[in-house]
Amino acid sequence: MRLKFSRRTWLVARREAVERARSRAFRISTAVLLVLGPLGVVAGQVVPDQVQGGPAKLAVAGEFPAGTFDALAETAAAIDLEYELQEFGSADQAEAQLADGKLDAVLVDGKTLLFRTDADSEIVFAMNAAVRAANLPAQIDALGLTLEDVAALISPEPLGVRILEPPDEDEKLPEAVAFIGIVVLYGAIVLYGQWVLLGVIEEKTSRVAEVLLGAVRPTELMVGKVAGNLMLALVQMAMGAVSGAIAVSLIASSVDVPSVALSGAVVTLVAMAMGLVFYAFAYAAAGATVSRPEDAASAAMPIVMVLLAVYLSSLLVVVKKPDSVVSVALSLVPVSAPIAMPARVALGSPAWWEVAVAFVLMSFAIVGMARLCGRIYTGAILRSGPRISLLGAFRSSAR
Repeated sequence: MRLKFSRRTWLVARREAVERARSRAFRISTAVLLVLGPLGVVAGQVVPDQVQGGPAKLAVAGEFPAGTFDALAETAAAIDLEYELQEFGSADQAEAQLADGKLDAVLVDGKTLLFRTDADSEIVFAMNAAVRAANLPAQIDALGLTLEDVAALISPEPLGVRILEPPDEDEKLPEAVAFIGIVVLYGAIVLYGQWVLLGVIEEKTSRVAEVLLGAVRPTELMVGKVAGNLMLALVQMAMGAVSGAIAVSLIASSVDVPSVALSGAVVTLVAMAMGLVFYAFAYAAAGATVSRPEDAASAAMPIVMVLLAVYLSSLLVVVKKPDSVVSVALSLVPVSAPIAMPARVALGSPAWWEVAVAFVLMSFAIVGMARLCGRIYTGAILRSGPRISLLGAFRSSAR
């Protein structure tokens, strides 16, 4: 069986790309990607601020030590607590503001700390430390001592701190990048695989495939459809990436953009292209075995189950333990390498030779998948009626 990328294959690929680009589904998905690019940049800046919330709204009422404000400022700075402080002459007035949700905590007479529902441990610590520090001069004076006399007790020499293995900065960032990469790669393979599946079924149902097969071989038709969808998929995803890059450039002064290694980006792009081709051949073969669009879901179910298993394994194993035996195996086996290997690269785990081995194995697997699915596609594309089994289609092509 020849898998030569002939001029006829190129014509099929171009036709597939043009027809798919004209579809309403493509226009809608492209518009969504163009919006999601800038939206992802904005969300990355807005969401953390919303989650963290604003400064704590604190208040004091009644009588309190004179140095409370200064002591609270020093304590809050030490524990990175941001706050806004108000002073009320009446405890009832402050408590009413607290009950309405306008305040987070109220210190009454320097003795009682009020909360509306749950006590915040940081506010409790800061207020306790501030009150103790403000009351300390009066307590020392009552004992007939001076501040210098007790300085060694209230401000002892701090302990020396030495860290054996300092943590890397932004150590959570690689894990987040790996997680997002797994989700994006899984979604891209499923989405664009469905394009191939539905395209094959539509042409088979409308008899267009019979017309095309009068001019091209079945394998050329299948390879052309996969190539056309791959080109369109890469263009569409590039458009989404460009829109995100433009959004970053427009607000670059206020965006903290993490540095992404060029090698990691290259590995992800190559793995995505290989994964799309590998699974697109499987989707094309699955689509050829059915004659009705209603059977598309059942035809794709085995492929989706495999992809779902790879997706969950990558999330639960590769992200958590990228150097484990299972993670290494997942990143090398062609079925899971397109999703698992980029995740390991984002986590800085694999050696260069592991990436090379994964891509070499993936290349051989793509050729093998093309030959296998080409046989199935050839034996099933002209068969109408009930769904034909994969084995039956494979045997039929050999006749």
